[in-house]
Amino acid sequence: MRIRVGWIAAVTVVVVGCCSLMLYAERSEPFLPHEDEALPLPAGLSGQKGETGSGNCGSGVCTWRITVRSTSGASPVQVLDQVREHLKEKHEWRLDGNGAACRPNSFVDRREACVETLLDPATGDVVIQLSGSRVSP
Repeated sequence: MRIRVGWIAAVTVVVVGCCSLMLYAERSEPFLPHEDEALPLPAGLSGQKGETGSGNCGSGVCTWRITVRSTSGASPVQVLDQVREHLKEKHEWRLDGNGAACRPNSFVDRREACVETLLDPATGDVVIQLSGSRVSP
């Protein structure tokens, strides 16, 4: 009976160890955050999503952008304020004074999802930038 219990314990340790290692390996790579981290936008705003392919990843982080414009004639500064309020209220981002924040992707997946809001100086458009980074060692 002792031998059987010993084998069961050994197999359990090996299985749990392998599963933990596989989960860590899977969850340690950068990722593209899901669009529901910022979308849908509120009424009066329209967004154009940027590319979300694997070409948006490098150096441990994946990033994509949403260009936001007013459909009601609001100024870019008003749009930026509206976007930031939307991210706080509807998506529970805790934005800092610069309109950026990071948080764990989920309770189990500790990779970081980040959002940044800014005015593009070249175009005057409001940009929401979403990024997902690997777990720091």
